[in-house]
Amino acid sequence: MLGNFIRLLFGQPKQKQVNELFPQDQQTYVRHGLHVDGHGLPEVSATCWRRLVLGETEITTADISLRFLLKNNVRYVKRASNSEDAIAERIRITRNFFIKNRLLLNAEVLMLSQIEGEKA
Repeated sequence: MLGNFIRLLFGQPKQKQVNELFPQDQQTYVRHGLHVDGHGLPEVSATCWRRLVLGETEITTADISLRFLLKNNVRYVKRASNSEDAIAERIRITRNFFIKNRLLLNAEVLMLSQIEGEKA
């Protein structure tokens, strides 16, 4: 607050942070024909998320928490009779997991890109 007041007095423009220059929710990059967001992950609407949540495809991973999450996604969606709301919720949860653990899941993110490239 005091910093903003001093900048206002002396006319120095505020340096923008990286996330202000490139808002994560709005920016979309294209890598090898695949639309990815600022996190380097496929967009929410990408088919790879749906295929992953429905268990139509698998990702080989050593990360136990990711394996547990993916197995529970399939069970949850089946219990909800494959409703679109349940699928959308599980896609959101899975994608947020990837965002949170992005640095640990580089190989898995590459597999997601390959899954999206297949377009079953």
